[in-house]
Amino acid sequence: MPEHFYRFRSTVLGKHQELENQEVFFSTLESLNDPMEGFIDLFWSGDEIIWKNLLRHYLLCLDRACIQFMLLGETAAIDLASIPVLETENDLPTLEYKDVYKRICDAFFGIPAVPEYVKGLSSRARPIRRDELRFHLRILHYHALDAIFSAYKDRGVTTPGGPAFRELLQRISLRPEVLDATNNLEARHPEVPDGADRFYAALAGVHQQQALIIKYNNPASRANQNSNLIFDRFPDRYLKLLERMVYGDWYMACFSDSCSNSSMWGHYANNHRGVCLKFAAAPEAEREPFLPLNTVTGLRGSKTSSKSEFIYTYAHHPFHKVSYQGTYPPIDFFRSLGRLRGVALSWWYSDGHGNNSSCAANVQGDMTKWREKYWTEFLVNQTTKLEDWSYEREYRLVLNPLFIDFADPLTRKLKYRFSDLKGIIFGINTPEEDKLAIMGVVEEKCRKENREDFEFHQAYYAKHSGSIETTAFTLIKMSKDRAAAMPKIAILGWGSLLWDKAEVEFDQQHAEWKFDGPALKLEFSRKSSSRLDALTLVIDPLHGEECQVAYTLSKRRSPEEAIADLCAREKTKGKYIGCVFADGSRRQGRDGHSLDVISQWAKDQAIDVVLWTDLGSSFEGLAKADFVKAAIDHVQQLTPEGKVKAAEYVWRAPEFIVTPLRNALQAEPWFTEP
Repeated sequence: MPEHFYRFRSTVLGKHQELENQEVFFSTLESLNDPMEGFIDLFWSGDEIIWKNLLRHYLLCLDRACIQFMLLGETAAIDLASIPVLETENDLPTLEYKDVYKRICDAFFGIPAVPEYVKGLSSRARPIRRDELRFHLRILHYHALDAIFSAYKDRGVTTPGGPAFRELLQRISLRPEVLDATNNLEARHPEVPDGADRFYAALAGVHQQQALIIKYNNPASRANQNSNLIFDRFPDRYLKLLERMVYGDWYMACFSDSCSNSSMWGHYANNHRGVCLKFAAAPEAEREPFLPLNTVTGLRGSKTSSKSEFIYTYAHHPFHKVSYQGTYPPIDFFRSLGRLRGVALSWWYSDGHGNNSSCAANVQGDMTKWREKYWTEFLVNQTTKLEDWSYEREYRLVLNPLFIDFADPLTRKLKYRFSDLKGIIFGINTPEEDKLAIMGVVEEKCRKENREDFEFHQAYYAKHSGSIETTAFTLIKMSKDRAAAMPKIAILGWGSLLWDKAEVEFDQQHAEWKFDGPALKLEFSRKSSSRLDALTLVIDPLHGEECQVAYTLSKRRSPEEAIADLCAREKTKGKYIGCVFADGSRRQGRDGHSLDVISQWAKDQAIDVVLWTDLGSSFEGLAKADFVKAAIDHVQQLTPEGKVKAAEYVWRAPEFIVTPLRNALQAEPWFTEP
């Protein structure tokens, strides 16, 4: 299992104050970018009892929609959320309402073809999928409407549907034999296991095209949304309502076990302008890692107010790994009614005369085991996505509203502990002002919790891997005293930096010199144009002698400022400044061995950045045995002024500089101390 989980965010600042409040927001399925999120591949297979109850339930839901239509017309939209998908006739509020519903059912099932249709549905050799059930509901729908309108018309209520509706009703004849024909088609062509699904999907496409043609040719009808729902789209809406009946609303927060995919940065982090939060997962033996979140777990009454207060408790929310499949797991609707309890569950599985549906076998056997299976299948469905999304490598936290209604977004902002937020990764395009603002928020939190281990990282494109990689901001350290601690920047010195005080501005930006720096091979082997070709000290791995050099600590807050100081002091460019960053992000120098020595020294001294002047020798290619003579010959040929400069530089060099050339020059009678 991963030790860390990453959460991409377009921003953690702004009005939601996600970072300040330490919140994880759980989104609705509709707000996610995958339109198939939460899709349930339902199928229906059962006996006559449960099929008849499905149609009775359809009548109950359609009746509620029709009541709204008769009251509202087109003045306000029908509230589909109020459709009683989790209710039965036992929940009807009055005896009068129950009587109306009974009349509707009697009229509908009194149509001779309807009981035959129920038998046909129960006789299907293979499970009925969504498109096929939609087809059958559309055939039955107008007869269901007629039963509802007739029941209210008998009570003196003005009902919709005039001559056009009656004419259409006459044309839609119920033909239960279509179900036998479907069974025969499947039996004749067993080599096509999904033949019926394809057939009914094609019919669904034809119906959709016909509906579009009608609306296209009658623009005025498009505004009649309620009428369109009642007379055309309700079978489709009912199928969506059945999904709510199986599992209900649920919410999720998405994470990944990787932060290296550019598409993830593009989709979820505002095209690399956002950030990625790095969470440390809490491990638990033989269980999924989890993130503790302060979750609503109950309600508390108040003596001083009629309003209830939420009770929050830190609860373990496990990271569920998403499985990427070619298809969604099929769900048996009639055996997955786990949201229902007691009387409602019994209503579905009973004919009201003491006979139970065969679909109730598991429920009436070991209900605990049945509900465990129900929740296991629910979790599988919650964590399954199509293979197209596999690059996300997603893990998700799931919020199931068992007893608490999380429809209010405020109840879905769950607080995490700051100690569980390991660090923040900045995107390639994260604005600097956002970085600084985030650092400020983290600084305050680190101070409050006396924390020093918070991490900042920078995302970048790595050519060698072709992916997004990150580098740690080791110079930005969180401290209980000062969160954004200054990096420890050392400047190495061995020549005029130590004794030439002409550059006052440079000397003001560093501390006193110390003399226990790294041991480097140095020699007076560079002809300096600024000193009239006098020889100056440089790192010279061929001719040099190992000397322990001096160092000083810069007072600058950033390496860039310290590099600029050294460039100005040495009157050179940045490419001639050697550097070693302890975090490995930068390493520049002419000699690899010297870089290794400096890196190890920096590590031993806990120094973040080391800088030095990295000019080259003017005697490259000359054998070491010939160097001293060639260097002395060069000095002897200098002008008198040049010899003065050369003598000054050699004689004023620190005592720790001991090289063959220095010894030879200082022994020459003509090379006197200035």
